Amino acid sequence: MFVAADRREAIELAPPGQARLALWLEARFAASLPGFSTSTRGFLAAQFWHQSGCLQLSDEHAILELNPLPLSVVLQLGGCIGPELCRLDWLQGQKLSIRIKEVP
Repeated sequence: MFVAADRREAIELAPPGQARLALWLEARFAASLPGFSTSTRGFLAAQFWHQSGCLQLSDEHAILELNPLPLSVVLQLGGCIGPELCRLDWLQGQKLSIRIKEVP
């Protein structure tokens, strides 16, 4: 997966721990979206992270339902939206599903 050079440098310069992990996760997220690997942190935050939604947890599932996003189609193309995307072993093994709330 392509990670832009400036992102790799920022990750290497970050202190070990949460800051470095956050930068690495951000870079992996951007690289997973078609055409977004070199997007700025501010742009990614405005388009994807600073959005509202609802999280429902049960013994078997974690469902993240996001309000409509300006670029939700990009998340779909990147394979980030759908049922049972992965198992959350770090939580209690729930299956993660992400969906976009439909507007009536």
